[in-house]
Amino acid sequence: MATTDLAPQRIRVFGGAIVASISKAATREPVVVGKPYLPAFEFIKSKWKIDENRTVMICSRINTDVKFGRDHGLRTLLVLNEAQQMDELEKLRTSGRADLLPNYYATSIASILPQIKQS
Repeated sequence: MATTDLAPQRIRVFGGAIVASISKAATREPVVVGKPYLPAFEFIKSKWKIDENRTVMICSRINTDVKFGRDHGLRTLLVLNEAQQMDELEKLRTSGRADLLPNYYATSIASILPQIKQS
């Protein structure tokens, strides 16, 4: 169970708790296929013929999206939002977690459109 920043007084059961309970009952380890794990990337890469050297992953979450992109050789662009602000990037930078820092960040997805049109 976990609390969220959006509702700190509420307790919500998220996917991890459900997977853990099923894993325990089944006495088997789960195979995780979502972000940031390899099976998800392999599927995306094969389905859409992704070239890592020409791809930038647009991200809204550090711990899933940015990690997914970085783990699989993609450049990452984090769009700042309520959950992911500049102070979070500063914390990562000072704590030595460069593996979770995006290559780029923007305050809005619209702010990158002029760069796309120029290329």
